[in-house]
Amino acid sequence: GEFRIVRLDEPVPGAMAAGERITFAGRVTSSAPEDVAEVCVQQAHVGGPTEDFRTVTACDEVSGYRFSVPLAFDRTGRYALQVRLTTRPDEGAEPSRAYSDFISGITVR
Repeated sequence: GEFRIVRLDEPVPGAMAAGERITFAGRVTSSAPEDVAEVCVQQAHVGGPTEDFRTVTACDEVSGYRFSVPLAFDRTGRYALQVRLTTRPDEGAEPSRAYSDFISGITVR
């Protein structure tokens, strides 16, 4: 799947082995990429029993519209990913955030 607010250097694999690590890297393509300060990836482990559900969030500061976030897939099951962009706020203001849709269909064996 693709995320509308970023363009990845490489697609996210649909199947991986437990313990595999990937680099979620690419370029910010939102409507105002110059304002984006940080890219975060929320990694949701959605496979398995309900008590197994958990999310992990990893972030990277944007430099020249680019980002690189290492992700580890340490449990077997299904995963979904969501991207969050955080903008540089104006003085005295709160940063704003934009979210992608969740991309699912990642299976770890």
